Amino acid sequence: MSRFVAILVGLLVLVSAGVVHGLWTDRWHQSEDLSLAVERLAELPDDLGPWKGLAYEHDAESLALSGASGHYSRSFLDPQTGERVLVILQVGKPARLSVHRPEHCYQSAGYTMNGGAVKVQIQNNGVESAEFFTAAFSREESSGPSQMRIFWAFSSGDRWEAPNSPRTRFARQGLLYKLYIIRNLTGSGGSLNDDPGVRLMGLLLPELKRGLFAGS
Repeated sequence: MSRFVAILVGLLVLVSAGVVHGLWTDRWHQSEDLSLAVERLAELPDDLGPWKGLAYEHDAESLALSGASGHYSRSFLDPQTGERVLVILQVGKPARLSVHRPEHCYQSAGYTMNGGAVKVQIQNNGVESAEFFTAAFSREESSGPSQMRIFWAFSSGDRWEAPNSPRTRFARQGLLYKLYIIRNLTGSGGSLNDDPGVRLMGLLLPELKRGLFAGS
């Protein structure tokens, strides 16, 4: 009987822990604000100025692991220069979305972060400056070395930030946006001032301000 009681107590502890974690991460409930945020992502433009956007598909497993409730993902092409920039914008609950970041996810996929991530201020057309992390990543592949530059930032609904601890910074918020700007690098990669990702953000961030944060 004592063994049965011990097993029963163990099961109750496991179930209770699962319930607490589910409530903490809001696993079984999506707030009205979060549902509205997902709808607003679907209304963002396909093209940005001269840049032509093509929908970028994620596999269901990686999207679920990221903690995203919805996303806006586009591969943008500048027809004048031939440059491509990938934009991945996700929204979800802060407890999960803040954990999956490039310095963890891309390194687990075999990429090496070349040096540490640095913070940069992005100036926009008529929008206050936005703070982003940026870093270069590289990986050896069968066709040769692959390099990319990633910019990433977070927002709870008003401005883009690059906090050292996103999980702590946004712990009390009801939802969180996470934005990645990704492009392939060739050669030295050039300066950040001439980076096509930065140029695209000059058009993207005002659109996000109007489409997501109006009234914030």
